[in-house]
Amino acid sequence: MEISEVTVRVLLIFFPGIICAMILDSLTVHREWKLWRFALTSFVLGLVCYIATFAVWQLVVPTQVTIVESLLQAKEGKEAPAVAEIVAATLVSIVLAFVLSCASNRKVLHRVAQRLRVTRKFGHLDVWDWMLNNTDIPEWVVVRDLDTGLAYEGWVRTFSDTADANELFLRDVRVLNNETGEEIDSLWGLYVARPREKLTIEFSGLTMAPRSREDREAESSNGEDKHGQGSDSEGRAES
Repeated sequence: MEISEVTVRVLLIFFPGIICAMILDSLTVHREWKLWRFALTSFVLGLVCYIATFAVWQLVVPTQVTIVESLLQAKEGKEAPAVAEIVAATLVSIVLAFVLSCASNRKVLHRVAQRLRVTRKFGHLDVWDWMLNNTDIPEWVVVRDLDTGLAYEGWVRTFSDTADANELFLRDVRVLNNETGEEIDSLWGLYVARPREKLTIEFSGLTMAPRSREDREAESSNGEDKHGQGSDSEGRAES
């Protein structure tokens, strides 16, 4: 199978977008991308990289972007691929990939949307991902193995990305009897992998979460309504 010159030019031109998408795919946790989504993501990221490169070059050395001309004139062979622009855009794509990965892993978009009350989605793949990545939840846990009747108390050192694998690595582990709480053994580290229906995870270090403002306002209004109803009934009783 022969690869035409146009195909080579297209691959070179979209190379920055492909690199950016590959880095983003490696550094973020998400469901597996289908081919069409990877291609579309690469295309969009490539455009962003070239726009950023063009903006920087216009500020430093005003010039014309030759990417489009290189693609349109590929059949005539009048112009070689714009190697300098491709290299510059590829460097920009690496920086862009790290920035987007940081924003994705910190769920910046969902946090802003939650602040604006646009959505209540937390942005993680599942509760497992949210729970073990949440810095407000202590890492000291008690894992109860319902199949063996044992409990493992220790620090969560690392964990699988999703609950599909359901893997945990604990440090400074105390092995306990699940019924009596008697300590059976102590270990420096323990790898746990069980089906999700055979495990429960307890976070003993959690405290009561403060009520939201909406809950307090609702409780206050309910209290006022009850107080008003009580006053009315008292007035009717007196009359």
